[in-house]
Amino acid sequence: MRGYLAGSGWQEYQKSGTICGLRILPGLKEASRLPKPIFTPSTKAARGQHDENISPEQAGDIIGKDLARQVEKLAVELYKEGAEYAATRGILLADTKFEFGILEGRLILIDEVLTPDSSRFWPADRYKEGSNPPATTSSTCATT
Repeated sequence: MRGYLAGSGWQEYQKSGTICGLRILPGLKEASRLPKPIFTPSTKAARGQHDENISPEQAGDIIGKDLARQVEKLAVELYKEGAEYAATRGILLADTKFEFGILEGRLILIDEVLTPDSSRFWPADRYKEGSNPPATTSSTCATT
Protein backbone atom coordinates (compact mmCIF):
# COMPACT_ATOMS: atom_id res chain seq x y z
CA MET A 1 0.00 0.00 0.00
CA ARG A 2 1.28 3.42 -0.89
CA GLY A 3 0.05 6.83 0.12
CA TYR A 4 3.17 8.71 -0.98
CA LEU A 5 5.60 8.39 -3.85
CA ALA A 6 8.81 6.86 -2.49
CA GLY A 7 11.17 3.91 -2.78
CA SER A 8 10.66 1.48 -5.64
CA GLY A 9 7.39 3.22 -6.49
CA TRP A 10 9.25 6.48 -7.08
CA GLN A 11 11.86 4.67 -9.19
CA GLU A 12 9.19 3.06 -11.39
CA TYR A 13 7.24 6.32 -11.66
CA GLN A 14 10.34 8.16 -12.90
CA LYS A 15 10.86 5.56 -15.64
CA SER A 16 7.30 4.92 -16.79
CA GLY A 17 4.79 7.13 -14.98
CA THR A 18 3.36 4.04 -13.29
CA ILE A 19 3.51 2.22 -9.97
CA CYS A 20 2.94 -1.53 -10.17
CA GLY A 21 1.63 -0.98 -13.66
CA LEU A 22 -0.96 1.59 -12.53
CA ARG A 23 -0.87 4.92 -14.39
CA ILE A 24 -0.21 7.75 -11.90
CA LEU A 25 -0.79 11.49 -12.40
CA PRO A 26 2.10 13.12 -14.27
CA GLY A 27 4.29 15.78 -12.69
CA LEU A 28 4.57 14.36 -9.18
CA LYS A 29 7.79 14.74 -7.19
CA GLU A 30 9.59 12.37 -4.89
CA ALA A 31 7.58 12.01 -1.67
CA SER A 32 4.46 13.54 -3.25
CA ARG A 33 1.26 12.50 -1.55
CA LEU A 34 -0.79 10.38 -3.94
CA PRO A 35 -4.36 11.52 -4.66
CA LYS A 36 -5.54 8.36 -2.88
CA PRO A 37 -3.74 5.36 -1.40
CA ILE A 38 -3.02 2.68 -3.97
CA PHE A 39 -2.80 -1.08 -3.73
CA THR A 40 0.64 -2.16 -4.91
CA PRO A 41 0.98 -5.94 -4.66
CA SER A 42 4.22 -7.87 -4.84
CA THR A 43 5.37 -11.45 -4.90
CA LYS A 44 7.28 -12.88 -1.97
CA ALA A 45 10.96 -13.28 -2.81
CA ALA A 46 13.38 -15.89 -1.54
CA ARG A 47 15.13 -15.04 1.71
CA GLY A 48 17.66 -12.24 1.23
CA GLN A 49 16.13 -11.01 -2.02
CA HIS A 50 13.69 -8.18 -2.70
CA ASP A 51 10.01 -8.85 -3.29
CA GLU A 52 8.96 -8.17 -6.89
CA ASN A 53 6.29 -5.53 -7.53
CA ILE A 54 3.44 -6.73 -9.72
CA SER A 55 0.25 -5.13 -11.01
CA PRO A 56 -3.11 -5.70 -9.35
CA GLU A 57 -4.12 -7.53 -12.53
CA GLN A 58 -1.15 -9.91 -12.18
CA ALA A 59 -2.13 -10.50 -8.55
CA GLY A 60 -5.59 -11.49 -9.77
CA ASP A 61 -4.05 -13.88 -12.27
CA ILE A 62 -2.01 -15.51 -9.48
CA ILE A 63 -4.58 -15.78 -6.67
CA GLY A 64 -7.86 -15.26 -8.50
CA LYS A 65 -9.69 -12.03 -9.21
CA ASP A 66 -12.22 -12.32 -6.38
CA LEU A 67 -9.55 -13.00 -3.76
CA ALA A 68 -7.34 -10.21 -5.14
CA ARG A 69 -10.27 -7.77 -4.80
CA GLN A 70 -10.81 -8.90 -1.18
CA VAL A 71 -7.10 -8.41 -0.41
CA GLU A 72 -7.11 -4.97 -2.03
CA LYS A 73 -10.23 -3.84 -0.15
CA LEU A 74 -8.82 -4.98 3.19
CA ALA A 75 -5.35 -3.54 2.50
CA VAL A 76 -6.82 -0.13 1.62
CA GLU A 77 -8.94 -0.11 4.80
CA LEU A 78 -5.97 -1.11 6.97
CA TYR A 79 -3.71 1.49 5.36
CA LYS A 80 -6.25 4.29 5.81
CA GLU A 81 -6.86 3.40 9.44
CA GLY A 82 -3.12 3.14 10.15
CA ALA A 83 -2.37 6.42 8.36
CA GLU A 84 -5.13 8.23 10.27
CA TYR A 85 -3.85 6.93 13.60
CA ALA A 86 -0.21 7.77 12.77
CA ALA A 87 -1.25 11.30 11.79
CA THR A 88 -2.64 11.87 15.29
CA ARG A 89 0.91 11.19 16.52
CA GLY A 90 2.63 13.51 14.04
CA ILE A 91 3.73 10.68 11.75
CA LEU A 92 3.02 10.13 8.06
CA LEU A 93 2.59 6.56 6.83
CA ALA A 94 4.23 6.77 3.41
CA ASP A 95 3.79 3.12 2.53
CA THR A 96 3.46 -0.25 4.16
CA LYS A 97 3.39 -3.96 3.46
CA PHE A 98 0.69 -6.36 4.56
CA GLU A 99 1.00 -10.10 4.11
CA PHE A 100 -2.12 -12.18 3.68
CA GLY A 101 -2.75 -15.90 3.62
CA ILE A 102 -5.56 -18.42 3.50
CA LEU A 103 -6.45 -20.52 6.53
CA GLU A 104 -9.30 -23.00 6.36
CA GLY A 105 -10.63 -21.24 3.28
CA ARG A 106 -10.62 -17.78 4.88
CA LEU A 107 -8.48 -14.76 4.07
CA ILE A 108 -6.25 -13.87 7.02
CA LEU A 109 -3.75 -11.12 7.77
CA ILE A 110 -0.36 -12.53 8.76
CA ASP A 111 3.11 -11.37 9.77
CA GLU A 112 4.03 -7.83 10.81
CA VAL A 113 1.40 -5.11 10.55
CA LEU A 114 2.33 -1.41 10.49
CA THR A 115 5.74 -1.99 12.07
CA PRO A 116 8.91 -0.03 11.22
CA ASP A 117 10.20 -3.16 9.45
CA SER A 118 7.20 -3.30 7.14
CA SER A 119 6.40 0.41 6.76
CA ARG A 120 7.95 3.73 5.81
CA PHE A 121 7.11 6.30 8.49
CA TRP A 122 8.03 9.98 8.18
CA PRO A 123 7.89 12.69 10.85
CA ALA A 124 5.12 15.02 9.65
CA ASP A 125 7.00 18.12 10.81
CA ARG A 126 9.98 17.23 8.58
CA TYR A 127 8.00 16.27 5.49
CA LYS A 128 8.76 18.20 2.33
CA GLU A 129 7.56 17.21 -1.10
CA GLY A 130 10.48 16.78 -3.50
CA SER A 131 12.82 14.98 -1.13
CA ASN A 132 12.64 11.74 0.79
CA PRO A 133 12.09 12.71 4.44
CA PRO A 134 14.19 10.98 7.08
CA ALA A 135 12.52 7.85 8.36
CA THR A 136 11.02 7.81 11.82
CA THR A 137 13.02 5.34 13.87
CA SER A 138 11.49 2.35 15.57
CA SER A 139 12.25 3.87 18.97
CA THR A 140 10.35 7.02 17.99
CA CYS A 141 7.41 4.94 16.81
CA ALA A 142 7.46 2.89 20.00
CA THR A 143 7.10 6.01 22.15
CA THR A 144 4.31 7.65 20.19
